[in-house]
Amino acid sequence: MNAAERLGQFVLFELGALPYAFLTSQPTWRTHGARLAELTGVRSGQRLLDVGCGPGESAFGMAERIPGLRVTGLDFSQTMLRIAQARKRFDPAGASVELTQGDALNLSFADGSFDAVTGHSFLYLVPNAIRALSEARRVMRPGARCAFLEPAQIPNSPLLPASMRAQTLRDPRFVASMALWRVVSRRYGRFDVDRFERAFAAAGLRPIEITPTLEGLGVFGVAERPKLAALDDVDWTRWTPTDKATLLFVVRDGQILLIRKKRGLGAGKVNGPGGRLEPGESARACAIREVQEELRVTPTGVTDMGRLRFQFQDGYALEAQVFRADGCIGTATETDEAVPLWTPIDAIPYSEMWADDALWLPRMLEGKRIDGKFIFDGDAMLVHALDVRTPLA
Repeated sequence: MNAAERLGQFVLFELGALPYAFLTSQPTWRTHGARLAELTGVRSGQRLLDVGCGPGESAFGMAERIPGLRVTGLDFSQTMLRIAQARKRFDPAGASVELTQGDALNLSFADGSFDAVTGHSFLYLVPNAIRALSEARRVMRPGARCAFLEPAQIPNSPLLPASMRAQTLRDPRFVASMALWRVVSRRYGRFDVDRFERAFAAAGLRPIEITPTLEGLGVFGVAERPKLAALDDVDWTRWTPTDKATLLFVVRDGQILLIRKKRGLGAGKVNGPGGRLEPGESARACAIREVQEELRVTPTGVTDMGRLRFQFQDGYALEAQVFRADGCIGTATETDEAVPLWTPIDAIPYSEMWADDALWLPRMLEGKRIDGKFIFDGDAMLVHALDVRTPLA
């Protein structure tokens, strides 16, 4: 961006923040912002990222329309965000909206951390709309949708249609905001079906719906992040687990100590004892602690056997470090978390376990180190890759 462009951005987003906030703080703007959330299909309790939130009118409208929705409003303009923060204190939906400064072309959020992404009058103003959409795709979970409202490209059209100009006396703020929208978008660019479709496709999104609004002066564009179908659909170099956990298997005298989980992820299934790491805890310490808590025994001769990475279609990501122990102190006892199952190695009930267990557990029992990647949709394993190595002597 050259000096002239930077000056233009400063005038538009910093000096122009107050007039913009005044013009857009009206029911029509809020209603159309709320409509964006509806178009994504997001539900109460889920997370939505509103990029280019400006003074917050759309973000507050979405939180109001869907009670319980957790909205994160992001903007790079400090002035816009100061206005939004002031509004947040008084807006009925303010408590459901978190505001943060950031760059939509380089989002700081983890992959798959949102259930929807929206933007009102956003894409036409950014210097690289495809990059912005690519970042939106990255932070959406697979299968999630994004929705944007942008000024429409209409050949040979007047600034405003006669029907809209006729509303000037009844709703002067709305008419003025639309006139300004048309003037600014003439300078920065507008959207039509073709531009939306090309931008979505270039960003790896599947177009769902592109429809006119605001008497044809605006256009809604809705797209979906395709569900994961191959391991290459995940950027494993940037992949960040939602949780880190451990599994530990005590093996002695031809038997393996398994559990039937009573609660948590995989409740009802047979597995090895384990659980999530606590802050500052090492994987080995976690593995031993979990066996102690779940079965009231202390494993001995603990060996690190590798790691497993799981990506779920709903966006949840889990990394599990796998350990083996050659014995334990104490008697395995049922707790609120698990039922102990001493099982002959040749009778492991794989049909009652996660689908991936039958792939890597036999190799681990052979003394091999494992490194696995798996994609799941609920309980169903879709694709996997397993690297098996002989440990160094």
